[in-house]
Amino acid sequence: MFQHGRLMMNLIGLVVIAFVAVYGVMRFFTTSRSGVISMPVIHYTEEETLAARGWLVREETVILRGSGPIVDVLPHEGERVAVGDTLAVYYEDAAARKVGEELLAVERQIARLNDTLSIQGSADAAHLDRAVAAASLDIATQMGEQGTGDITETVSFLRDALFRRAFAFGDAAPLEVAKTGLEEHRRTLMEVAPRGQTAYTARMTGYFSSVVDGYETLVNPQWLRSASPSELAGMKPAPAVGEVLGKLVLSHVWRLALPLPKQQAEMLSVGREYPVRLQTVSGDEIPMRVERIGAEEDGTRVVTLTCRTAMPQTIGLRHVRAEIVLRIHTGLRVPVEAIRVDEATGAYGVYCVVAMQAVFKPITEVYRAENYWLVQYNPGRTNSLLDGDEVVVAAIDLFDGKPLR
Repeated sequence: MFQHGRLMMNLIGLVVIAFVAVYGVMRFFTTSRSGVISMPVIHYTEEETLAARGWLVREETVILRGSGPIVDVLPHEGERVAVGDTLAVYYEDAAARKVGEELLAVERQIARLNDTLSIQGSADAAHLDRAVAAASLDIATQMGEQGTGDITETVSFLRDALFRRAFAFGDAAPLEVAKTGLEEHRRTLMEVAPRGQTAYTARMTGYFSSVVDGYETLVNPQWLRSASPSELAGMKPAPAVGEVLGKLVLSHVWRLALPLPKQQAEMLSVGREYPVRLQTVSGDEIPMRVERIGAEEDGTRVVTLTCRTAMPQTIGLRHVRAEIVLRIHTGLRVPVEAIRVDEATGAYGVYCVVAMQAVFKPITEVYRAENYWLVQYNPGRTNSLLDGDEVVVAAIDLFDGKPLR
């Protein structure tokens, strides 16, 4: 059976190769007879970008673990907590913990239902799809970094995102019924739940993370104001003082520090905002402003960008790959072989195949690459190059109005 399947795949491959070969021969035969080789132009977008690996820098405080035999950390990774929220609860024994965990699960289901009910009628399907994609990417990234590590919290994020996407546009009545049943179950659990010992209560608002890497007290916005490339590269994590429970990210401003070659750093302008893509945010562009371009050291400068958009997906990351979009060019993509110069006017243009004749159409350059140009697309202008036009890339004795047979 396996050999039969391989034989079929080989036959399909041979058919595809034969088709391509026959098409190529026919194309060559046709063009060689007419003396003209042409190809279509397409509408195209070209980006000029800078890519580098850098540091995420935030105002952070480490949470030390309290005393007690069994502890449960309550917030999810990246979850926002307010002043007075309980971050962890200690239990005296396993039985007490079992009831406490069931109560916590019920609380999370109720929160999920409330969240979904709150967006019904105003939900954005594209935004919900991006949230599902981001949560899925987080799981893949975490598994790649930790192997078989615990991804329970990350899976919970995905479950919440899938739940919102599935029920945000449906009937609210079943959700209300489910919420009522869960609230009754919560009251029952609270009556029998043993009292746990609160280990830590948030003293300030922030975003929770269980990932503590030892840079929290070293890499901060104050230090970053004068950090040199060598200091950034040589930074080592500090050993933990005591057993830690996690950390809180306190500030609303998130910073990205990128060591860039001098030539690339000088392509950026302090105070200007650029779209930035981070490796863990599903390709979404985050507007970030250049706050500082540091002094040169051995041909390298530290560029600091800031944003006020909270990024829970990156809260556990310190090192990240970023792509800065410098400029975006849009136009018709024309191969360089097709570009001609009008001897009378000196203007650039191309010859197009129109009704079996060569017709000269002027072009205006937007962006020049090694093998092609992007030119302006003005469909309302007379004699303008259009998307899908066939431009001549090779011909003998070409002139405007030449018959092409």
